[in-house]
Amino acid sequence: MAEGNYKEMDKEFSLDDFDPKPAEKTTQEETETIENKKPEKPTTNKKKPVERNDPSDMEEYRNRFLISRPFDKRTSFPLNRVTLDILKDILHDTNSRVSLSSFVENILLDHLNNYRSLINDATAKNIRKHTIPNM
Repeated sequence: MAEGNYKEMDKEFSLDDFDPKPAEKTTQEETETIENKKPEKPTTNKKKPVERNDPSDMEEYRNRFLISRPFDKRTSFPLNRVTLDILKDILHDTNSRVSLSSFVENILLDHLNNYRSLINDATAKNIRKHTIPNM
């Protein structure tokens, strides 16, 4: 499995399956409409993944994600088998001694920390008003 190909129920997956699919071909008319459109303002909330090959970045990755965490209250949740296999392979191939649970916890906490403001802003708009208003 170290090659990045994973098999599930007689169907083979690769890491490329997790990337967005390229846009389908457009007609001449659609192309002209797209070209005549004003360019949209780039959003600042989207982060593009960075390809990192520098060994010092791996050290940062280890310090960020490959550290053990104690668990006071455990729970379980379903996870796609392909994703689980990828995470296990990462731990195996990096010779990490951290548990899969700690690895997943670190990834989720990092995500929540990085997107805290965005999530808080989005959810603040959806919080219900008081059921009983001030009278």
